[in-house]
Amino acid sequence: MLLRASVLKKGKYAPELRSFALTLYFYSKKAYVYVRKAFKTCLPHTSTVKKWYQVVDGSPGFTKEALEVLKCKAVEASQRNRQIVCCLIIDEMSIRRQTELDNGKLCGYIDYVTDF
Repeated sequence: MLLRASVLKKGKYAPELRSFALTLYFYSKKAYVYVRKAFKTCLPHTSTVKKWYQVVDGSPGFTKEALEVLKCKAVEASQRNRQIVCCLIIDEMSIRRQTELDNGKLCGYIDYVTDF
């Protein structure tokens, strides 16, 4: 009954429950289905979790969320008088010599070179 209290309105879930559902589903879909069944559907349906994952912007480049997390970690470390060491890993992929228009946005060659 404790989990049912986390449902705010129809279709709206508390941030803690939403975070738990996303994390569990990420690690194991089978475990998610088992927990959902064991707790009598207190967790949202798998289709709802899939919709939550669809709102992540998958366009090339650095995501705003990733940079915000790094910023929060740096602020938290400086408050504790500690230093953060970070490593950026970039994977290569082949790029087609083509540009196209996607929903009014020109997609194609990407260059994230910045002047330091």
